[in-house]
Amino acid sequence: MYSQLPLLFPNLNERDISCFSSTVCENEIKPSLFNIGGIKTPGPDGYQAIFFQKFWKSCKHDLINIVSECFNKSSMPSDINHTLISLIHKVSNPASMIQFRLISLCNTTYKILVQRLRVLLPTLVSPNQVAFVPSRQIQYNIVIAQEDLHKFKIVKDKKGYIAWKIDLTKVYDKLQ
Repeated sequence: MYSQLPLLFPNLNERDISCFSSTVCENEIKPSLFNIGGIKTPGPDGYQAIFFQKFWKSCKHDLINIVSECFNKSSMPSDINHTLISLIHKVSNPASMIQFRLISLCNTTYKILVQRLRVLLPTLVSPNQVAFVPSRQIQYNIVIAQEDLHKFKIVKDKKGYIAWKIDLTKVYDKLQ
């Protein structure tokens, strides 16, 4: 199963692949669980991390089995992957979407799975994507855009070059 990873993700080296294929153990799951804020808002399953933390001795084998199964089968049960999106208002009596902040409410099991992938995220995700990848900043894309626009100005043969300016605020209001 893991033999296909180098084809799908050529940036992965042997150490990265061994991270995927290594056995999930308590020493990996327990710190991931206990690093989650215990009373953070629960996901769709209704369980806060504090539940699993308090009852660690009773539920650790189930959590380890679920995480192991997700990596061994290369898929995750759909109910683990369910996420609630909630709008939090930034101001009193908001009148438009820009006055809200979106938050995702994920299940605790999902958060534990993410911890294992977090190490590999910069390798798996395109360098052009900066959102949700630790150590990447939106400013990088601004610099790239400025460099591209500068190239447009200095290139003599303008054929094949195009630039779009999109007002994301207007696009965001139109999303359904």
